[in-house]
Amino acid sequence: MKFLLNIPLSFLRLVLQSIHLATSQIWANKVRSVLTTLGIIIGVASVTAVIAALTGLKTTIMADLETFGTNKVFVAPNWPDSGPLKNASWRLIKFKPEQFDGLLEHCPSVKDFTRVSGFNESVRYGERAIESARITCVDAAWLDIESRSLLEGRPFSLVDETQGRKVCLIDPTLRDKLRLDRDCVDELIIIGNNSFRIVGVIEERPSMAFGVGG
Repeated sequence: MKFLLNIPLSFLRLVLQSIHLATSQIWANKVRSVLTTLGIIIGVASVTAVIAALTGLKTTIMADLETFGTNKVFVAPNWPDSGPLKNASWRLIKFKPEQFDGLLEHCPSVKDFTRVSGFNESVRYGERAIESARITCVDAAWLDIESRSLLEGRPFSLVDETQGRKVCLIDPTLRDKLRLDRDCVDELIIIGNNSFRIVGVIEERPSMAFGVGG
């Protein structure tokens, strides 16, 4: 029984002796102890920083993928690496509108699609002008596919498409650069040499850290 009672005392004595020995060694080798402690701190901080950076990178990539969309497919024409069309004119390579006729009927797994074409052109409103603004031509389904919200007005309609109406959507950046009123729906702007009626203002394109998509 006495032996069992001495076990905690012996353990406590061993701990105190270890602490005393460690303290005396640290005190006897101050520089080495400081350098060792500093190395441990730097090592732990480095590992923590790497873990934090990887976690942030994962969060950023996941946010980009959510913004881009996980069920989109982009198809773009390009010149083949070999064959008779390797150096063909872009007029032969580019997609033609009729090539998309019947796409939804023959591809039931495709919910919707939009054709996209872009070019640079001047945009004017009154005395204000922007040279080489990026103009993107799309179908009515584009807003839903891109999950872009309307801030003012209405989206494109099938009537706009079928009748070839000269209507456009703009974002707040273009609206501010042209010094349009906040409610600028039904205003006319000049794109190139043609007048287009603004039917809506859409939110800015979400920024993506890694430039996913096109």
